Amino acid sequence: ATASSFGGKEGCWTDPRVIFDYDRRVPAGPYNVEFSAAECVALRKDGTLLNDVERLVEESQKFSTGKHNATREEAALDLKIKVVQRFDRNGKWRDYGYAASPLTQGKDIDDVEDEKDDDAEERIAIETSILELSLDSTGFIGASLTSDGKTISQAIKAARSSTFWYYVKILAAIAFFGGFMAKAYLGERNRKICAQRLLAFYKRATPGSISDGDEYNAQYVCWKYKGKTDKLYRKLEKKYDIPVKEVHEWEDEEEEEEKTEEEEEDEENLDDEKGDEF
Repeated sequence: ATASSFGGKEGCWTDPRVIFDYDRRVPAGPYNVEFSAAECVALRKDGTLLNDVERLVEESQKFSTGKHNATREEAALDLKIKVVQRFDRNGKWRDYGYAASPLTQGKDIDDVEDEKDDDAEERIAIETSILELSLDSTGFIGASLTSDGKTISQAIKAARSSTFWYYVKILAAIAFFGGFMAKAYLGERNRKICAQRLLAFYKRATPGSISDGDEYNAQYVCWKYKGKTDKLYRKLEKKYDIPVKEVHEWEDEEEEEEKTEEEEEDEENLDDEKGDEF
């Protein structure tokens, strides 16, 4: 197979790439030759890349972005390939069929004789294609071109969409597992708050009892009434006739009681001092 990246102009064809040769075993299945618009751009700029596959792949990646769409489209429309064959060792290469445009959809007007302009189809550049070559025991060559049919702009959109959904899946996984972690954290935090609230309540409602200061029991009761703590508080208030307050409310109440006691002591001391004066 030989190719031209400049529309099949004379002197712009590559040396034939030998696929089936004398004294070689013919593969059972077809031999695939892949073409891409980005590689065509790279080869148009530096023809020596044809003999260095690694550099060709590296350079072609630079032209795979959306800003090089027009350049890739031009290179794809200009790409021509021919399958050639020779019937003797070191004989002359003979064309097998006509020059094809592997990265073009629609009729190639240059290869169709007596084509009227009104009937001509618009040529559309595609991103990739594959040439399948096979050889039978009689030397007959079978050649066919296959492609997913995506144009260059469609291929870019598909790549962007694929990247978008890739990150969406990552974010969804983070949100999913993060939700579990957040739920577990909030559940543990609420259970601790509930346990502290119960301990503060038992300290006032049943001082000196088994429940007073039993943190394990308070944690168990809060776990048992998970999601139903309001019901638990109502039952305790009904049983002991004492409101189940927040921890800080008990602390504020104690501070107020201490202040009241201090004020009463100060008043008593003042009264004693007045009695001593008389």
